[in-house]
This record gives sequence, C-alpha cells and structure tokens, in this order.
Amino acid sequence: MKKLLLLGLALVSSATLVHATVTINLAGGNIYGTSTATFAPLGSLLQLVVSTTDSVFTAPTPESYTGGSLDDMVIMSFALNQALGSPGTFAQAIVFALGGNLNPGDSLLLRWFPTLTLANTTPVAGAPYGQFRVDIIENFSTIAWFVPADGSINDLNFVTMAQGGTRPESDGVANMVVVPEPSTVALLGLSVVGLAAYSRRRKT
Repeated sequence: MKKLLLLGLALVSSATLVHATVTINLAGGNIYGTSTATFAPLGSLLQLVVSTTDSVFTAPTPESYTGGSLDDMVIMSFALNQALGSPGTFAQAIVFALGGNLNPGDSLLLRWFPTLTLANTTPVAGAPYGQFRVDIIENFSTIAWFVPADGSINDLNFVTMAQGGTRPESDGVANMVVVPEPSTVALLGLSVVGLAAYSRRRKT
C-alpha cells in the first residue's frame, strides 16, 4: 500500500511539472514605417517579446534582437500579413509553452521592423523599429500585455483609432533606430582614427 501511495505521489508531482501550451491570438493595426505617411510593407518583420524578470526591454542591436539581454526573449517572429484586409494590419496565432524563466505575469511587448523581414537573422544597424505594450486590457483584448495563465487561449490586440481602436496612430510609427552597442561604436571610432593617421603618414 505504501508503495502504491508513493507511486501516486510521484505521478502527481511529475504531472504538476508538465506545462500545457498558451495560445495568444495576436492581431491589430495600424503598423507604419517612420511616419504615418507610409504603412509598413507586406512581409515586414514583427515580433512578440517577453521580459522574464522585469518590465524593462533592452533595445535591439546589430548583434541581437534583444540587445544581448539575459532576460528578454523573442517568443515568435512573424510577417506583417494584412490579414485584417487593409495595409498595416496583421493577425497571428502564437502558441508557446511555459517553463524555464517564462512564467505567467511576465511582461509582453510587440516590436516591428518595417525594413526587415523574416530572412534577417539579426537586426541591421540603422534599421527603424517601433514597439508597443500597455498594462491594461483594451481594444477587444481578453488580456493585458502580460503572459497569461498556463493552458489558456487569449486575444491580444494593438488597434489604432483608424482601425476603430483607442491608440493614436503615432503608436504605430517606427520611431526608433537600431544602434550599435557603445563598445562597437568606440571600436569603429578607433578604426576611423587609425585610418586617418595612416593616410596622413602616407602623404608625408
């Protein structure tokens, strides 16, 4: 009897460690380029990013979409698909499992790159990007911008006023730029100085 009880407890313990999948039906618009004058092109790169220890998201660098952060993770990369019937809109089912450092309550962020596509394995220096998150439930969403409960199915939307939502169009603009890390900039600066010095020496 004791053996059966212990076996039952072991099975229960192992079952609690197994995670079901979480589904987020992510959708919305409008997504623009560097101003509201131009929609982001069809196929533009979008990402759902999570911060697993805080609500601070590190800016992307040419080496990494998460800027080398130890606690930021790209849950999924996908393409702008005009699934809602007009330019600058998207719809994407995102399915993932909890575990490791990824837990319910972790902050989520939508990020887009109008000049990049899924073919870009890392960002490009100078590439514009935009990002969005909010702590409240809005725009036909069933959750706020946080990782939801294990096994749940959720709607999460980013919707500007032009699409019938509450967000200003400026929220959809890619108003930031991928910049090299300070150490990379310093190395580039040293290279330029070195080349200039070499050039002067050759002329004398």
